[in-house]
Amino acid sequence: MTKDRASYPSETADKYVVRFPDGMRDMIAAAAKRNQRTMNAEIVARLAASFAVVDPETLAKDPTGELHHRMLALERRVVTEDALAILNARMDAVERMARELPTLADEVQRSARARAQKKKD
Repeated sequence: MTKDRASYPSETADKYVVRFPDGMRDMIAAAAKRNQRTMNAEIVARLAASFAVVDPETLAKDPTGELHHRMLALERRVVTEDALAILNARMDAVERMARELPTLADEVQRSARARAQKKKD
């Protein structure tokens, strides 16, 4: 039987079965969802990031520079994730302050009235 279509890269890519310790699959699934990618893409991205130095042989096999572009995209994503974590922490702080604001406003008004009363006396 002959193929009527070209094979997808995922059909010809190397495959390896990995056994995860308890809870790791859920952690990967959550990270993949947060990063809007498949679990496979999440695992591959994290593995790629762990190989910070790319050997010349790998670069030679990639004349289009696609690997370089992917690495830059991954670095941008990591920076974005860090920025999002900082932003979320700041948003939490703003939300806490917003909850406390009515109480603070009341205290400021009471204090202003008390000072005004002292000036009258």
